Amino acid sequence: MLNPAALVFMGFVLGWQWTGLRLVLVVLMVFGLGYAVNRMVTPAQAAASREVLSKLVAEDEPGTAFSRWIKILGRMSLQLIPEYIVLVLLLGAARAWLFPHIGPDIGNSAWWIVTFAVAGMLFVIPTAGEVPIIQGMLSLGMATGRRARF
Repeated sequence: MLNPAALVFMGFVLGWQWTGLRLVLVVLMVFGLGYAVNRMVTPAQAAASREVLSKLVAEDEPGTAFSRWIKILGRMSLQLIPEYIVLVLLLGAARAWLFPHIGPDIGNSAWWIVTFAVAGMLFVIPTAGEVPIIQGMLSLGMATGRRARF
């Protein structure tokens, strides 16, 4: 979210208002959520996690750091890549039924804004992929939220 290239791209395409909004919300999210999670952890949980971490460090696998990294990468790839492919294919196929006819007639209701936000959380969006989505919604007449009718 704090990717400088994505922020600059967003600034050029959507303007400084969107970039500023993203920057403010992301800084609040990063530091606010980090602080909130730290406040929720009990001392017993913190001690248990330190204990597990020390065991992991003590059980250092043989080999170089690169060979251990390759082994972990292989294990993660075997598990995550098939899951990723299945999810992308299923959600891509479901897109036609989730958004059958989107056009200027959808209006500016808060219901549509919330619906698109929830549906957008399901899709795999690459870095800065939200910029053309926002641009497309604005070109169709979607309001920026503060002008939405409830």
